Amino acid sequence: LARKYLSTLPGLLVGPQQPGGEQAGLLAFHAELSFLIRTFFFVLVGMDIRFEGFESEWLPITVIFGVILLARWLSILVSRILWREAHRRERELAFWMHPRGLITVVLALRVVNERGPSFGFLVDMAFAMLLLSGVGMTIGTMRGRGLGDLPESNEPGAEAEP
Repeated sequence: LARKYLSTLPGLLVGPQQPGGEQAGLLAFHAELSFLIRTFFFVLVGMDIRFEGFESEWLPITVIFGVILLARWLSILVSRILWREAHRRERELAFWMHPRGLITVVLALRVVNERGPSFGFLVDMAFAMLLLSGVGMTIGTMRGRGLGDLPESNEPGAEAEP
């Protein structure tokens, strides 16, 4: 048993190197499989979404999304403790690119399946969060286009708030 676990030690030491050969193929396969699974869940969720729920739940959706944005902003501020060398634009990109929450929609579907249709509003609200986060990611993608032109070290004034 100890031999089995000791045999993983070289893999831990070699693993962080640049991907090449078989590792690059494995990473490409992982990316394709991940895309396929996400696409499946989007189709599954799309079959259960009723857009009428957005009209009746617009106030809670707006408040919850505002709280999510506030939490993202606070998490970026706290991460500055460890992420000191990051440029202001890199932190802004991290703000917009936080996870989108597809699992939240899947879990809301599970609640509806277990507790009944009276909890159907959860799926609509979770899907609205997913859509709004997608809009935010689009904004972040467009604003992050010039990040490749940033210098390696911080410039004066780069520590401004995200």
